[in-house]
Parts: sequence; C-alpha cells; structure tokens
Amino acid sequence: RVTKTTRQLLYFEAETSTLKLAHKAVLILNKKTIKLSGFHELLKIQATEIDLSYPAKKDWENYFRERGVSSYEAGTPGDRPDTIRIRGFPMRWLTVATTMTTTGPDLDFTRKLFEKFGEIRN
Repeated sequence: RVTKTTRQLLYFEAETSTLKLAHKAVLILNKKTIKLSGFHELLKIQATEIDLSYPAKKDWENYFRERGVSSYEAGTPGDRPDTIRIRGFPMRWLTVATTMTTTGPDLDFTRKLFEKFGEIRN
C-alpha cells in the first residue's frame, strides 16, 4: 500500500508472512525499475527492510528508574518488561477458519497459542 507521496518519491509498505520472504522480496525488487501510469519516466525502486529496534535491558532500567521503581522487574503488571501489548496485529494470524467468532478470534485458541511462549498471568 502507498504510505506517503512526495514529488520525487512514492513510499510503499508491504507485509510478508516470514522474514525469509521479506529478505527475498528486497533482493528481487531493489534497484529495479517500474512503469506506472501517470508517470512519463521509469521509476527506480529502492527496497529496504524497516529497522525494528527493541529496548535493551539498560533502556528498561532507565525507564523504571525515572519513574521511581527500584528494580525494573518490580512494578505492576502491564508496566513491566515482561508485559506484551499487542495493537494492530492482523487477526488472521490468530485464527483458523474454525476458531473465528462473530466478534473476532476465539479467546481460548488465542490463549493456547500464546501460552506456547510462556505463562500468561492475566
């Protein structure tokens, strides 16, 4: 999908099901040209993967020290580094045809899926 446009650039964003497919897509698309209707010249493609940076232990310690928590492992659930908040997650990743309800993915199925990675406390 197009995420941003300027006079010189069109920004597209795409999602792949695996990291391996993302690497392959970048290798195939990078430095190719494309002809789009409405443009008189060929457009050059510059394909890259986005950088997903994650906080290090030092970042967590600084975050909680600034808030007056003596140990970053302390604190209330939801405000600790062992808490995962998921937003904008494609629901299709959490479902198979038999687990979809009228309001979204089946919660029991989703819980079982995430429990494979560790205990769920809430």
